[in-house]
Formats: sequence, structure tokens, C-alpha cells
Amino acid sequence: MEYTTEDTIIDFNTMACLEEANQKATELSNISLKLSKDLKTHQLLLKIKRDNTKINSDFGKLTKENLIIIPKPIYHIYVNEDSINREQPDLYILKKLETEIKNQIVSLDSIEKNTQNIDFKLFAEQSKKTLEDNNEKLKTLLSN
Repeated sequence: MEYTTEDTIIDFNTMACLEEANQKATELSNISLKLSKDLKTHQLLLKIKRDNTKINSDFGKLTKENLIIIPKPIYHIYVNEDSINREQPDLYILKKLETEIKNQIVSLDSIEKNTQNIDFKLFAEQSKKTLEDNNEKLKTLLSN
């Protein structure tokens, strides 16, 4: 009897990491919106929050259509009190947001390269482009 090995269509660990990073980015956007008083920063944070909400919604629909269950992430956003006291609190949270966006991009890149499902490939490609754009704008904001 001959057995065939099948490659998995989706890496569930990567998908769980994406879900967690997306939730963290959304929450960090909310925290940053409360801390920031700059109009330009507010506009960017609102865009990041909207984009992450859309990505999360699209991801949820895609996993549901493909009968994939991703457990709701249990996570904690570690906030170093010393860093907040040394730096401006909004700057510290923005740096953490930048890190979570990078984590999302890494997860999406992995999904794009490794999945055989065309819907997930398109989702990853489009979402990654949006996040890279947001990350560049966030980097520019942080460098000023």
C-alpha cells in the first residue's frame, strides 16, 4: 500500500500569531489614541485601527469560509512602567505598536509564501501591503 503525504494548506501557528498580533495592534492603537494629542498622529492611529479592524474581519471571514477555527488569543500587552516614566508614554506605546505591526507583516509574509490556498495568498498579499504602508508612516512619525 502506498501512502501519499500531503502538505498542509495552512500553518495554524502562524495564523494564531497573526490573530494575536492583530488584536494587540488594535488595542495599542486605542491606547495611543487616548494618549496622543497631536492631530497628525490621531489621523494615522485611526487609519491603523480601521485597517486592523478590516484585516481582522477579513481574516475571520476567510477562516470561517475555509472551516478553520482559530482560538481567541489570550495575550497580555506588557508595559514596562520604567520605560513609560523615562520616555513619553505615547512614544513608548507607538513603538510597541510598530513592533506588533512588524509581527503581523512577518506572519502575513509566511502565509503568503507557504499556503497553497489562493484566497489566503491574496488576503496576505493585500493585508501586508496595507500594513507595510502603515508601518512606514509610523516610522516617519516616530523619527520626527
